[in-house]
Amino acid sequence: MKRFLTCFIAAFALLLLAVEASFAQTAPSVQARYVAFSNITTSQARASWINGNGVGRIVVIRTDNDWSGTDNALSTTSTAFTDADGDSSSAVQIGTTGSYVIDVVTGATRVSNFSNLSPGTTYYVKVYEYNASGTSRAYKTTDGNNNPRSFATTGTLSAPVITSDSIIIIIITLP
Repeated sequence: MKRFLTCFIAAFALLLLAVEASFAQTAPSVQARYVAFSNITTSQARASWINGNGVGRIVVIRTDNDWSGTDNALSTTSTAFTDADGDSSSAVQIGTTGSYVIDVVTGATRVSNFSNLSPGTTYYVKVYEYNASGTSRAYKTTDGNNNPRSFATTGTLSAPVITSDSIIIIIITLP
């Protein structure tokens, strides 16, 4: 009887491992690609891309092009990040990487509008494909063609201050 019980427990444990493995997600095999930007102003921009083969994607933004910490953090987590709907002020940071999830999109969606950006700033954007089951996600962390990419918001223009001590020089070049 003891031997039977031991065999039953071992078989049950193997069955549980097999069921758990069947629910484990694998990362998509094709990353989003060809990220492009339009409608860039001092505080807004629009990104578009061609989707990979995940069920969804997170749009991540940062102010430098060092993705190593972000890629490492995503490859070791299964976190389902919250959707900031393109608003940089409500974006969630991925660990302490300096990368922020600015949007979460699913299905055929392949565009994101960004807001609350700083004027005259270069931003780097990477779109990460993922597969999911509930709140568990598997992210594809390798780069895609033209993913990541960067854009710069326009700077603010200010008029020069002219005082009585100012000298204005006008140079005219004639043909």
